[in-house]
Amino acid sequence: MSRYMDLKIVVDSREYSKSGKIANALEKRGVKILVEKLEVGDYYVQGEFLVERKTPLDLVGSVKKMRIWEQAEKLKLAENVKPLILIEGYPTIIQKFSGWGISSYLGICLSLIYGWGIPLYFTPNWRWTVYFLIQLAKRAAEEGKEKIHPVSFKPKAETPEEMKRRIVESLPTIGPKQALSLLQRFKTVRNIMNLSVDEFMEVKGIGKKKAETIYRILNEEY
Repeated sequence: MSRYMDLKIVVDSREYSKSGKIANALEKRGVKILVEKLEVGDYYVQGEFLVERKTPLDLVGSVKKMRIWEQAEKLKLAENVKPLILIEGYPTIIQKFSGWGISSYLGICLSLIYGWGIPLYFTPNWRWTVYFLIQLAKRAAEEGKEKIHPVSFKPKAETPEEMKRRIVESLPTIGPKQALSLLQRFKTVRNIMNLSVDEFMEVKGIGKKKAETIYRILNEEY
């Protein structure tokens, strides 16, 4: 226990109510656990890493509600921390319980990595998550990070054009270039949200399979 006694992790109170076993397991290993309400992220590790934890089903569910992109933006705006998203569990479960294909799931992951510049890490279960968080805390401690300060966010002023592009980029498999092409061709976000499969396919780089995925996500009931 004593080997982890200098490690500190703040656990979001909502995350604690859902997955208290992770915090309890960390505490049993000597990690100092503080439970607080975090504006973004589930684990604030040793004052350096801000970790958003999701299962594969959580990830695709948050895309349907557009919440993942709001979380990604807040993670990027957090000052003096290194944001990352931890995906816990096997992705094969999404095909069985959500109807999403593996290509769509991987498209989300790539959007977060390349579009948002947020690293993704994967663990098979909560026990591995415990050890992953310990290793993060150890790495930060080795670099001299000891005090945990409140997470602050940089204000960001976006133009209306940037806001429109951001909304369109939140669609599955749509990157910055295709978002711009869609807006230039169809003019408004509302028009884009009401497109048919054939109309999506009018934009270069959007084939039938991709168009069908976007159309399904926009029109199927939750």
